[in-house]
Amino acid sequence: MLEYYRSRNKTESFLNNDTVATLVNHEPSALSLLETKDAQRIVRQILKELTDRDRQLLQSVLLDERDKDEVCAEFGITREYLRVLVHRAKQSFKTFYISRLGASRMN
Repeated sequence: MLEYYRSRNKTESFLNNDTVATLVNHEPSALSLLETKDAQRIVRQILKELTDRDRQLLQSVLLDERDKDEVCAEFGITREYLRVLVHRAKQSFKTFYISRLGASRMN
């Protein structure tokens, strides 16, 4: 009988689900909010540094989630070329982001 209770205590939680639910905080921490704000600031700065075309493409396709056919009509390009341009714009953004991240770590 002692072995039964000993093995049962190892596998069962001492807290029931209601207690666990009240102990878990689902609100973001102050640090995570600060990190999010900082990341948003960096992204906005990098977008300003991109060319107008790259900024408009990323804004339209990724941020605004506009229909790709609409974006193609606006830019006068094919859907295949849109894919290429978005890829290039992402690469430009990534280059700026990595250089900015490296510069901020140096400071």
